[in-house]
Amino acid sequence: MRVVLQRVSRASVTVDEEITGKIACGFLILVGFTRGDGVEQLEWMADKIVGLRVFADDEGNSVAIDPSSGDAESPRHCSASCTAYSM
Repeated sequence: MRVVLQRVSRASVTVDEEITGKIACGFLILVGFTRGDGVEQLEWMADKIVGLRVFADDEGNSVAIDPSSGDAESPRHCSASCTAYSM
């Protein structure tokens, strides 16, 4: 399993010209699965993402996610991605 986490001002997923999911400012999570990935790997990755802390750079271009501060509720959109696994 591979995951790409990207901070976005907005994101959406369109299938057959219909928006199936969207968020405003938050995190887009692209997930690539492979054979052998199972519930154990998925739970481990989900826990890692929820506990992830992203810190601001010198210009303040990123935000901190600190589960203890309530920031863990930052909008996230998760989408399966075949290309994420080949990165």
